[in-house]
Amino acid sequence: MQQDYAQAVNWYRKAAEDGNAKAQYDLAFMYHEGKGLPQDRVEALNWCRKAADQGNARADYALGSTYFEGKDVPHDYGESVRWSVR
Repeated sequence: MQQDYAQAVNWYRKAAEDGNAKAQYDLAFMYHEGKGLPQDRVEALNWCRKAADQGNARADYALGSTYFEGKDVPHDYGESVRWSVR
């Protein structure tokens, strides 16, 4: 089955901009992986944070992992714990 990532990004973006937390997380994933658009880890974090701020558990976990690993942000174990145990 062929997946049209660019089309998915368009739909995710529309819903994300309307405040849909799941779409915000999904758009963050697309940016993180570079699926359907150029990879942009900063933009991925921005959308992930929006989803987490609305209580999206996957976004919470993703932010916690990101701060723990320190790949796209400085290591911050306090922030890692904060996002991981909300």
